Amino acid sequence: MTVALPPPRAQALLVGHGQAAERFRRALAAGALHPAWMISGPRGIGKATLAWHLARELLADPATAPNAVHDPTSPLFRRAMSGSHPDLFVLEAEQGRGGRTVELAVERVSEVVERLHGTAYGSRRVVVIDPADALNRNAANALLKLLEEPPAHTVFLLVVHRPAAVPATLASRCVRLSLAPLAEPEMRQLFTALLGELTERERERLVELCEGRPGQLPLWLDGRALALYEQLLAWLEARAPASQLAPLVAAFEGHARDLGIEATCAVLALLLRRMVHAVLGTPSRATLVPRETVRLGELARRTPLEGLARLWEKLTALPRRIEDHYLDPAQVFIVALDELARTLVAPGEPS
Repeated sequence: MTVALPPPRAQALLVGHGQAAERFRRALAAGALHPAWMISGPRGIGKATLAWHLARELLADPATAPNAVHDPTSPLFRRAMSGSHPDLFVLEAEQGRGGRTVELAVERVSEVVERLHGTAYGSRRVVVIDPADALNRNAANALLKLLEEPPAHTVFLLVVHRPAAVPATLASRCVRLSLAPLAEPEMRQLFTALLGELTERERERLVELCEGRPGQLPLWLDGRALALYEQLLAWLEARAPASQLAPLVAAFEGHARDLGIEATCAVLALLLRRMVHAVLGTPSRATLVPRETVRLGELARRTPLEGLARLWEKLTALPRRIEDHYLDPAQVFIVALDELARTLVAPGEPS
């Protein structure tokens, strides 16, 4: 099964993040709305979806269109989604080869600054930046200068995956809304709405795989990710020598090229999570590949938990390292897979 999630600007359904949304709405209702808000948290949890909902709430006229925010047929929703709303300004980073995020250059910020000098059509204007951690140094400085003296009746919504990548001077100008992955009941609600034809077993499997990140749904519905997981598990079971690593590296590199670097690293993270469960004797609820519990149990018997913990720290940083330093994904995967194989060799065994 494959599914294309609606992009955040087209998503009428908002599930979760109620506390963050309520904090924003209280400030709006009290007439004490800060001009800049940083919406941060892990990728795929719905940060941009929340930003677009808040943007439409800011642009809506509650007296004449109380339901326009959530109604895809309303003029407000359609104009915001199409980018034709005159009081909405959007800076979105594009995805380059292998899912790399293309940085937002200063010229993009300058264009928004120039447009903000024009006349507002409504009572409020909104600027959405997604993600703000893609701003290069000059662009971040230009935005900082704008926020030091923000235009009247203008609200900036900054979507941020990695707060540490945002200059401290810029972050200090924003109110922070820190979002967490969705709870399992929220994930079930969302999947039921998006994929009503799912069986309960299929839904629970996806809830476990996505771990509170609905943005990962297309990845785990795409059979290629689990096929790569199966190939990785078989390679580790075989204890193949490093000389036989090339086919697996090629599979990882092709997956990264087709589905993105972060999606490919998610397969490695999936194996480590399920290995930890096996080592601790708490098997996962869903079976992903044939005889998975038995196979992971065999690997667990020769796996030191502390080694998995060290490897987890390294592997979770892989997408950032590849993207920030423009590393060759193939070489990075060779090192990561070799270290994974060594970690799964019990002390005293030949590596």
